[in-house]
Amino acid sequence: MSALKRSLNSFGAVLGVIGAAFCVSAAAQINHGPQQGLNRPY
Repeated sequence: MSALKRSLNSFGAVLGVIGAAFCVSAAAQINHGPQQGLNRPY
């Protein structure tokens, strides 16, 4: 039972790291999107 709980905890930690990286990359895209749009003449 403790091995199952340990694997679930490590799985949750991996999901947390992936979610944090996804949030950071999404925020970077949102921050850089308008600047790139202003630099491009449409």
